[in-house]
Amino acid sequence: MRKSPNLRRRRRVIPAISIASFLAFVLAACGGGSSSGSAGSATSANITWWGWTPTTQVAEQYIKAFNAQYPNIHVTYKMLTIAGYNAALRPALASTVGPDVFDVAPGGANGSVETYSPDAVNLAPAVEKALGSDWQSKLSPIGVSSLMIGQKLAAVSVGAVYSGTVWINENLFS
Repeated sequence: MRKSPNLRRRRRVIPAISIASFLAFVLAACGGGSSSGSAGSATSANITWWGWTPTTQVAEQYIKAFNAQYPNIHVTYKMLTIAGYNAALRPALASTVGPDVFDVAPGGANGSVETYSPDAVNLAPAVEKALGSDWQSKLSPIGVSSLMIGQKLAAVSVGAVYSGTVWINENLFS
């Protein structure tokens, strides 16, 4: 992907939960990538993925499922802590050794798709190629609108994380 060590690579931004299906969109959007500088294609590449979620064990399951269809694409996952994520990601993206794919959060908060959209390629053409011209109707509306920056689909929603369950003492609550 990189043409020169001095040129900054365009990264693919993707919120994580299930990367196995959507890594194909990413590769189609940019023709593969590599931290080592070797060029790739949608069928052969070295890809680095950084995220705070999923766990490394779950990521390995996703990568294994992905490699069942794309055996010549080597994906390396690096799990970072939420607290240290932005501190590690910002300088990595400013250099030539940052990740090819990385997690972001929707919205305008620190570490969001808005923060990192300048480092992202437009994923819309790849998603359209994979899902058809009506691709927006096949994805969650909030997963599209919250990840668009202008006319650029800067990330692809591959899942949702909710705040969790509220536990109560039924006797007190009653």
